[in-house]
Amino acid sequence: MRKGISLLIVLALFLAQGCVTKSAKITRQRVYSDITPQELMQKIARGEKFILLDVRSKGEYTWGHIKGAILIPYTEIESRYGELGRKSREIVVYCKSGHRSVTASKTLVRLGFYGVKNLSGGIEAWKRAGGEVVRD
Repeated sequence: MRKGISLLIVLALFLAQGCVTKSAKITRQRVYSDITPQELMQKIARGEKFILLDVRSKGEYTWGHIKGAILIPYTEIESRYGELGRKSREIVVYCKSGHRSVTASKTLVRLGFYGVKNLSGGIEAWKRAGGEVVRD
């Protein structure tokens, strides 16, 4: 009887481990994460390589954007995602306040990108944190 219970416990742990591992793989591929303005400033200061993607309109971009950002309005992500290159590159997405960038981040993940990060609070939070905004 005792061997039977031990065998059931081992079997349950084995099955649970398989489910957790499979779930973690799916989660890693199907979600984006948030990044704060301070974390983004640190990445830039360290000289890390990533794509900074502005998903606002062309007019908003012209009035001011984070230095080094490329513009692809969130409504054009599906038709222009090829411009972003490898799907494994880290991409930090932002808009004015963080709402459109969530939509864009979800779209990028659905299209197979991973390493997608959404700038919490958008460029407004970036400016409040003392981040530089440039104009073309």
